[in-house]
Amino acid sequence: MKNFQLPPLPYAADALSPQISELTLVTHHGKHHKAYLDKVNKAIAGTPKENWSLERLVREASDSLFNHAAQAWNHEFYWHSMRPAGGSRPSAALAKALGRDFGSIEAFTSEFSKAAGAHFGSGWAWLVAAADGKLAVLTTHDAGTPLKDGALPLLTCDLWEHAWYLDRQQDKAAYVKAFFELANWDFAAENLARGTVYSSVARSAGVGEAAHELPKLIPAKQASSEPRQAGSEMHRANSPTKASGASSSSKVSNPDRGSTRRG
Repeated sequence: MKNFQLPPLPYAADALSPQISELTLVTHHGKHHKAYLDKVNKAIAGTPKENWSLERLVREASDSLFNHAAQAWNHEFYWHSMRPAGGSRPSAALAKALGRDFGSIEAFTSEFSKAAGAHFGSGWAWLVAAADGKLAVLTTHDAGTPLKDGALPLLTCDLWEHAWYLDRQQDKAAYVKAFFELANWDFAAENLARGTVYSSVARSAGVGEAAHELPKLIPAKQASSEPRQAGSEMHRANSPTKASGASSSSKVSNPDRGSTRRG
């Protein structure tokens, strides 16, 4: 059996404190993230999917296998979306793109924070590059991910309660604020510059697809919920252009025209 392995955190388990506590990281990474990978391994054991990359499972699987594969990929991406002493200013190229599509960096963080705060239930908030190259804020429900809709993920914030409840109780707004104090703008800029989807390092042995190389990671302590497959909502500062290949409904917000829902 060619198992996926839980990648270590890219920082020590206490490195994001006080914004995110060591207890939250150890629990979130070592229990929730690991549980998704364990369920993927169990589902693909002895099947041809044993040799698929995590990205292929996300794009082509359905139902429970999609949910667990997507949650595993989303969590790995989320860990890299933060860093100790993050939250500084984006690089010149990313700052220019944010200014072009949102008006300013501050306008982007405001729109992202509002979308994350307004999101009902479990899910994710994303900064993505759509198929037309414009940046957008996207929220997805449960295990939803831009990989399924054809957008390029640049940064994500986990909106499942297990991401913040131990630290923030019911105060999701405080958690989102703390996320931006940790935001890894270099990771977002790298994803934008590369122009291809981040490749998980939790890969099955023998998978021949090229992986995006990461620096040596600092292992953390290895310490489940099962989502439904659901759609996404996209919030665009400019014209509401739907990303190519979208497989679910999306909600686009325009600051001048309010919100519309499209099927």
